[in-house]
Amino acid sequence: GGGGGGSTAAGPVTLKHLVEAGLLAPGQRVLRLEYKGRTYYADLDAGGHIMYDHMLFASPSAFSVYIKRLVTPTRKADDGWKSVR
Repeated sequence: GGGGGGSTAAGPVTLKHLVEAGLLAPGQRVLRLEYKGRTYYADLDAGGHIMYDHMLFASPSAFSVYIKRLVTPTRKADDGWKSVR
């Protein structure tokens, strides 16, 4: 089926998997989210955690929902795999 971030035999693909596979490089301002005409940049650590404004997010969706709720407080959910680049 479609959707999500894909999966491995051990479960869903995570940012940590992508970092460990060398497909995504950790660093400062390596992740970007554009929403309602603004661009938000976040850091990615070697463990696959997203860091933004002194906060740690375990997934692209958690980061995306946080940002989108800053602008649209009633926002319930978001697929961060589609929003975060």
